[in-house]
Amino acid sequence: MDERLADCFTWAHAPPNDGDWLKQGNAHKEAGNALFENKRYSEAVQEYTAGLNVLKTHSLVAPEAKKLKIVCELNLAACGIKLEDCEMTLQHCQQVFAEPNIKEEFPCLYLKALFRKGQILRLSGDYRKAKRVFCEALALSPGDASIQQELTIINGGVTFCCKKQKEQKSIFCGVFDKMKLEEDKEEIVVKCNQRKRQRALLESGSYGGRPSKQKNPCTLLRNREYGNAFSRRDCVNIMEEFLPNSPAIIMDQYRGRAYNGIYSQDGSLFSSSCQDWNIRVYTTGPQGTAIKQAATIKAKKGQWTITDTAMSRDNKFIIYSSITPVVHLVNLEHACSEQGRVTQKAFDFAKCREFGSFGLWCLGLSADNREIISGSSDNALYIYDVEAEKVVLRAHGHEDDVNSVTYADSLSSNIIFTGSDDCTIKVWDRRCMAQKPAGVLIGHLGGITYIDSKGDGIYLVSNAKDQTAKLWDIRTMSDPSSAPPSQRRLMWDYRGMNYPGNPATDKHPHDASVITFRGHSVLRTLIRCRFSPASTTGQRYVYTGSADGRIYVYDLAGDVAQILHPKTDKAGSGTVIRDVSWHPYSPVITSTSWGGTVAQFVYTEKACWE
Repeated sequence: MDERLADCFTWAHAPPNDGDWLKQGNAHKEAGNALFENKRYSEAVQEYTAGLNVLKTHSLVAPEAKKLKIVCELNLAACGIKLEDCEMTLQHCQQVFAEPNIKEEFPCLYLKALFRKGQILRLSGDYRKAKRVFCEALALSPGDASIQQELTIINGGVTFCCKKQKEQKSIFCGVFDKMKLEEDKEEIVVKCNQRKRQRALLESGSYGGRPSKQKNPCTLLRNREYGNAFSRRDCVNIMEEFLPNSPAIIMDQYRGRAYNGIYSQDGSLFSSSCQDWNIRVYTTGPQGTAIKQAATIKAKKGQWTITDTAMSRDNKFIIYSSITPVVHLVNLEHACSEQGRVTQKAFDFAKCREFGSFGLWCLGLSADNREIISGSSDNALYIYDVEAEKVVLRAHGHEDDVNSVTYADSLSSNIIFTGSDDCTIKVWDRRCMAQKPAGVLIGHLGGITYIDSKGDGIYLVSNAKDQTAKLWDIRTMSDPSSAPPSQRRLMWDYRGMNYPGNPATDKHPHDASVITFRGHSVLRTLIRCRFSPASTTGQRYVYTGSADGRIYVYDLAGDVAQILHPKTDKAGSGTVIRDVSWHPYSPVITSTSWGGTVAQFVYTEKACWE
């Protein structure tokens, strides 16, 4: 124990003389500070608490005593942040806010309480509440760099700059100050435009829509008892705030990297694939939680790993691919009932080729189970007829690997979206395409890793190696023959390098996307993003895995609505979360990571940071 700590303990724990209670309380605080500096946070909590007890017991009303009491509360909040104890931090921050005239008497301490409340809310993943707190703090201290840094993190890496600050910066005449001012203005304009687009999307009804008049949930429940059923808008209006927010619940642990994890259409099944060449099928418990393994399907070995899987809408079949031209189909009913005695049917996509080989990166199964669509390493879209057992169409419209493919409409197979490493998304209309795409969507600066359709034939979301996700409206697509050129890509390998560009400032000059989502990282593997479920959220959120081991949930304004962190894998490549799936009818998210962890996150009403 160092000399300072020993002196503090001597003062704090010595029998006090009359009138020395204030000194003893201060000695407890100093002892706590010394312990805090030595990272002994639990012991520091004991000292700060002892100091508070001394001050409360003797009801000191002097300004010095009041200030000391507030400082001890703030230090306890700081310990709560270090110990990741949300409830403790918020409790002590609230004690500070409850002090009479705290804002007028001790504005600096009030600001510090706001900052620490915002910090713990951000660390807990509640970005919306954290942003409100930090904005209040920024209004009190406009030039505070620490608050701006926190808001920049919440803003997905885009510099947060308020109007007053920009006016102050304008007095500088340096070239770099002017350049920075223009960048800030552009970022604010982008955010404002995205918020306008968000309002337009919500008002259009495409994302659940909002009721013309907000209704009290109790009133809605009472009306339902009288026979007035909830409308879709009412359901979404109530359920959209129920985002998964719990700590990670580990459901399974594999020895190899987990690549894919998806819920079935009705949410009764969850399947995952792993680099150990096993496809595991789970049944879900009440509200999609507590998954239980029902079958393990030993996949036919291909190259490297199982690249993709897809389940049929009726839960009868599952298909999977590898970096080979062969897709295997498995009867799920037999797999779940006969445990190990599973017949796998192989579909060879290479029969249409006279020479050469290729691998399949992605799969899709039509609603009637008659067709399989796939994107390949030979830059093509394949459509395979299951009944005829042959490729009926090979469309070559990309200049690089096709990493993702999906149907535009959940019930129709006429329109298909493909995303490629050539940085473009192609729209194919089978009724008139003649092996050429009907349109192209331009805006990404890196290869497309995944695309997910909203299911209405209009909107889709994409993830890309430029470290962004984007929302698209195909009504803004360009004609392939006259489309602007794709921006030149940076020379780097996303599998082992960090992104050399800046996703906050790098923009395509002809970006046709509706919304851009920034904050997550797309590295090491083809990380996936999706729309949130229609039944509970109206698809108002976009969520994605990330190479930093977190799950990001964005709203339609491009802001981070929630961040979830399993905190189970060791640092390194094992932290990569490649796939994430949201239960279609419950606020439950299940993730699969390169650490082999299958983790669930649920909505908890009594979250520790509420």
